[in-house]
Amino acid sequence: RTLNDGSEFGPTSGRFEFVLSTASSLETQVAVTIGGTAESGSDYFALPTLVFIPAGEVSAVLEVPVLDDRSAETIETVTLTIDSVVTANLYLDEDHRSAEISIADNDRDTTAPSATIRLLPLSTSSSQVALNIDLHDPAGPDGQPVSGVASYDVFVAVDDGEFTLYADDVPADLSSVVMNVSSNHRYWFRAIATDNAGNIETGAPVAEANTYVGDIAAPETSVANALPDADTGIISLQLSGTDEGNSGLQEFRVYVSIDNGPAEEVPLSAVSAGTPNDGIYSAAVNFQAIRDGEAHSYRFFTRGVDGRGNVEDAPAAGDVQTTHTFAAPGSGLSATGIDVQNGETQRSFIRHVDVLFNNVTGLQDLIDNNRIQIERFALDDATPDPGTGTVIMATSAVVRGNAVALDFGRYGIGGRDRNGNGLYRIAVDTNGDGLFDDARFEFFRLYGDSNGDGEVTNADRIAREDLNGDGRINARDRIVYRRERGRKLLDELFPELDD
Repeated sequence: RTLNDGSEFGPTSGRFEFVLSTASSLETQVAVTIGGTAESGSDYFALPTLVFIPAGEVSAVLEVPVLDDRSAETIETVTLTIDSVVTANLYLDEDHRSAEISIADNDRDTTAPSATIRLLPLSTSSSQVALNIDLHDPAGPDGQPVSGVASYDVFVAVDDGEFTLYADDVPADLSSVVMNVSSNHRYWFRAIATDNAGNIETGAPVAEANTYVGDIAAPETSVANALPDADTGIISLQLSGTDEGNSGLQEFRVYVSIDNGPAEEVPLSAVSAGTPNDGIYSAAVNFQAIRDGEAHSYRFFTRGVDGRGNVEDAPAAGDVQTTHTFAAPGSGLSATGIDVQNGETQRSFIRHVDVLFNNVTGLQDLIDNNRIQIERFALDDATPDPGTGTVIMATSAVVRGNAVALDFGRYGIGGRDRNGNGLYRIAVDTNGDGLFDDARFEFFRLYGDSNGDGEVTNADRIAREDLNGDGRINARDRIVYRRERGRKLLDELFPELDD
């Protein structure tokens, strides 16, 4: 029978015991055969094939001295089978002819590893969450070797849902996993590691990291249809849009490509999305087409902006494409208005001003002969008479449809920040007499004025547009007003404004 198993820990010898029913007056010899999965000479010392029970004793013990090799092995066995009892007149109990001991290996990793996901921010505004994983495979008891982490699995639960497998058998040398996420959900994460010995991390399914994803989805908008007016050349655009986030669609921005040229934002096209009807936002914009008696193609599309500042990407193709021929108007060229900074409400940063005309004929001549003049006056100038201001030059001027688009460079008209403050007048000489008295349009720039009311107050802390000209709408725009409070446009100048 087996007294105890063996182990390489220690090492500890295994032991077989031979038992007689009663003591014999003679020495008892027992012939045995040794077998099993363990190898004699490498896993244990070689054993004798004869076992002796001394006279007068009822038992004898055969030790199996274990050898501590360096091979990583499973549990192995030593089997002993009694072949015969050499001493005569003894009966062998067949039920106890054989016995077996096991030998535990100390060169095999039996300790589970661990995978821990590092803490995430409480919330995120990104469409992807990067999970960084810390992996650890500890040493086991009694000097067990470390096999190292082989791979790990990542599980995710959304809101109050159950954990489901997201990433399976990620190699240990990849210490991060990226997951695409959706707006307005909380995501919970946990990871489970497996080492090279096959040990799998155990434990309750508890989240190790979590984060809430806010409104990250840009709205989806389009031009539903385009209806032309043959008499005026105005194309009426019907706009439609949705926003799956919780901040709501705020405005539509309409773009047009004329005759397959580059797409440009339509002047005065940034319109409020209003209140949705069954989740659908609607608006309308009028576009003045080219009236020169020639056929022109127009490709329209929209880009929506939601309350979190998410801006829709431009589509690969236009929403609506149409070709029209509109007769030239009977009268000559005349300026009809201006569009400041693509129709934005804010007056803190102004880089673009479009001068609008009744048709396209003659616009390039205005540019080539410097027949558009810009003057600047102080915000508190009570008598801004023509010719008494400072002349401002645009960085560039190009014809876009029925408009001359003026660009004043990266710092905007008049200079950077409050250096650009002032009342501005655009004067046009359409008849070429050099007097610049055919059309005049006024507007102002006031750094920090987010609502366009001509005065910087605490009301300007809500910024929905780019106030500092860095191309982004963020917290920096919302603090501009703090240093500019109290600055304002002279009340008497408000009646002069055209946009």
